[in-house]
Amino acid sequence: MDLPALRSTSLLGASTGLRTFSGIGALALHGRLGGRRGRPALIAAAAGELAFDKVPGVPARTHPSGLAARLASSAVTGHRVAGPAGAAVAAATAAGSAFAGLRARSILGGRLPVSDPVIGAAEDAIALCLVALATRDRPPEAADDAAEAAAARGGRIAAGVAASAVGTAAMTAAQTATYSLTAAQPSDAPGRVGRRLIEGVFGRKVRRRERDALNQAMHWLYGTSWGVALGLATVRGDEPPRIAPTGAVLGLGVWAASLVELPLLGVAPPVWRQSPGGVAADLGFHLVYGYAAAVALQRLRNRPD
Repeated sequence: MDLPALRSTSLLGASTGLRTFSGIGALALHGRLGGRRGRPALIAAAAGELAFDKVPGVPARTHPSGLAARLASSAVTGHRVAGPAGAAVAAATAAGSAFAGLRARSILGGRLPVSDPVIGAAEDAIALCLVALATRDRPPEAADDAAEAAAARGGRIAAGVAASAVGTAAMTAAQTATYSLTAAQPSDAPGRVGRRLIEGVFGRKVRRRERDALNQAMHWLYGTSWGVALGLATVRGDEPPRIAPTGAVLGLGVWAASLVELPLLGVAPPVWRQSPGGVAADLGFHLVYGYAAAVALQRLRNRPD
């Protein structure tokens, strides 16, 4: 019995219990499922599910149709990694993860002063980290051929995205705690950018009751999207990047980018018209983001013995 393979299948199964296409999407990204034509569709399905999960009215994951899809997806993933035993392990962990995740989401939603999309996005971060842990592999430069090297690079980028999702979760938690203590209002700049995109591309107005969810969704989308750059910047080398410089560069870089981008988009005043306290607080939040992502990336890049 291949214990490392079964460990990977259990992690992929747990991720699939949270997000149906996460396991097969991870294998497709690593070139282990779907073939040349099917891989893009599987990866797109996994990425699209992260957005679709935030849409109001989506059936519960424990609904018979949703649960069946998770069991089937996890079984396919587990079988590809570890054969029939892997299929059974992945399906079992997917079922447990689906029920546990739904229960945890319900409890947190009733006790924390955050919207459901925020909890869903934090769950995305957990699912992505489970995938990254399950698919840790040797560095691209140690691969035997071009296909394996490309798969290894894809895994490094996926680890960067997962780490940035953890950073976004930490930043959101810091902002939520600060705003609850100071009674300050969170910035609606991400949501205003989202409204402009929706109104410009689809020609529809965003309803007032939808704005908070859109603001959170855009905040998470922006924070997580930096993971692609993080993954590309750290794709080479056997050792994971050091926490201190990586966290500082990432946090300061994203903060500086926001100071330029948001005024250019017309959703925030230029930095010299902002209060020093507000600028300092924003810097602190971004440093939390950068260092949390750096810590997560180091953990995700350390391969198990």
